[in-house]
Amino acid sequence: PPEFTLLGITMEPWKPEHSLLWARLMGLRLSANLWDETLRAELAQTLPPQALADLWPAPKDSDRTTIPAEAQTSQKTEHPTPPPAKGLSLLALLDQWPEVIAPQVASNAWAVGGARSASGKPLLANDPHLGLALPSPWYLAELRLPERTIAGATAPGVPFHLIGYNDKIAWGFTTTHSDTMDLFVETLSDPDHVLGPNGPEPLRLREETISVRGAEPVSLEVRSTHHGPVVSDLLPGAVSQGQVITLAATALQPDDRSPQAFYQLTHAASTAQALSSLQSFDSPQQNMVVADDQGILAFAVSGRTPKRGQGDGTLPADGSTGAADWKGWVAPQDLPHWDGGSDGLIISANNRPSAQSEALAQSWPPSYRAQRVADLLESRTDLTLDDMQRVQGDTLSPLAAPFIAHLSRAASAPNAPLSAPLRKAITRLQSWDGMMDHQRPEPLLFSAWLVELQKAVFAEKMGPAYSKWSGLHPQSLLAVLDRSAAQKSGFDWCAPASCDQHLLAALQQAYDSVGDEFGSDMTSWRWGEAHRIPLNHPLFTHVPILNLLSDREIEASGGAETLNRASFPGGAKGPWEQRLADVHGPTLRMAVDLADHHLARTILLGGQSGHPLSPYYDDQVALWASGQGVSIGQSPAVNTLFLEPEQ
Repeated sequence: PPEFTLLGITMEPWKPEHSLLWARLMGLRLSANLWDETLRAELAQTLPPQALADLWPAPKDSDRTTIPAEAQTSQKTEHPTPPPAKGLSLLALLDQWPEVIAPQVASNAWAVGGARSASGKPLLANDPHLGLALPSPWYLAELRLPERTIAGATAPGVPFHLIGYNDKIAWGFTTTHSDTMDLFVETLSDPDHVLGPNGPEPLRLREETISVRGAEPVSLEVRSTHHGPVVSDLLPGAVSQGQVITLAATALQPDDRSPQAFYQLTHAASTAQALSSLQSFDSPQQNMVVADDQGILAFAVSGRTPKRGQGDGTLPADGSTGAADWKGWVAPQDLPHWDGGSDGLIISANNRPSAQSEALAQSWPPSYRAQRVADLLESRTDLTLDDMQRVQGDTLSPLAAPFIAHLSRAASAPNAPLSAPLRKAITRLQSWDGMMDHQRPEPLLFSAWLVELQKAVFAEKMGPAYSKWSGLHPQSLLAVLDRSAAQKSGFDWCAPASCDQHLLAALQQAYDSVGDEFGSDMTSWRWGEAHRIPLNHPLFTHVPILNLLSDREIEASGGAETLNRASFPGGAKGPWEQRLADVHGPTLRMAVDLADHHLARTILLGGQSGHPLSPYYDDQVALWASGQGVSIGQSPAVNTLFLEPEQ
């Protein structure tokens, strides 16, 4: 590989622990609560609870859940006491959190029963969303064994199909968005001990040696308690004197059995066997959607969920009392699961799994994508793989209608301060169909407006924490706008101006700044000009000349909450081509018809090779962009690589 040549590194043999390390890194990347908990704790020092409830809204009865609504009601859990206000440099802690394991959490998966398909057998679709770059994080493979053919997506260096199908079942995953991380504020009784419920407890120490090219190795002392590692050691002196912060995470538990679960899953011959494999699945917590060739569908939340002694995990807890310590794991059979039957429709798009999900988390991503899948599929009885791919590529923004309704109301006020060009722009938005097509101007203005509106409403009162509250948060923004329009009481984010003033001023700001960047004539704007996917190589993108060989860039349709997920960072400032760049979305798409698994369609955003000079480095990008797929192993081989084990 050219990376090794450039860096002067000699390859070492791959070992099983390397595959296990990959799984731990993915477990941390697919667990976002560290960020939410840290931001909550920082903001709890200056904002009242009702303001925090807007930023992390509780689920609504109208939100679509994966499992149909049930009769039982869940019990509320009390919130823990906010941590001490002084000395906790929590935002600085996030600055030190390695980008490679920063949260990347979203995906779509659904299954339809045979009564809804043209073939009479179930269909299953899955598109996991990760950061977009080259080379692809996935590697497509078909494994032919005497008793089973297994195909789909592997990860380089991992000897299992993570998402895929065999001749009996198909399966896919989405991130649950459960709370599997807790921060604890520990009190030092002396430099080597922390206070516990039974008195001082020794800090555990271990030495890590980090090799540095061209220099002496660096020794790193890692301290930990029974909760987990001392993460505040990333910032020496940043915590109150006599306090440290530790991290408890399911992804850091020493007895993870997830590889065993994947082995059993890939060899399962029925939905029942696939569900049974999840007994060994530990981290990261995921939602599995599965279907088999006998017509049975199922959904299950898999992975460890901590049982907390007290509190709900939304804020750092006092580590000295033991009250909020983890007391074990929720039993797998007690996690949300559902047999969708033979004619059902199971949809998981990071929405709340069921109405009884408070043991998992207190807040959830919006259910826009899940509802859009339902709108497209519920009335159909003739669905095919073509339909699955069309749904995966759908670009209707569910945000357009509610936000433009608020804009129309504000603009209709008799004294609304609107220039003639801005009134024309509003008219265009009002007549827009909501499709985030890369050729259209409306998505560009709409997205820039939402970014500016969110900043206008939240940034000042959130202070420095706003820069860590990345991306769009439509649930929070709509909650504030809806409450303002209905003149209901609550925390007044829009004071001293009104929310209507922010709606119009933000649109003017977006219109002017987009015009400065892309020209004054809105009819010439194109969403794809600002909304590009930067497919950058992690190393070569920083090397002049080599970056011309390794990096690609394509225009993208879709947006933050479309089924064709195309999330952008937003941010408070900078050129729009950076603030609206498509940086997170489907790195892989798969659609399977259990009537004939050989015809399953899969596509990568990238290619099979990691070598920029290989014709297979980016040969699937164009197919991905056009919504097409390939059937693994069905075309004659162009090249064949023979691997022979050592004797």
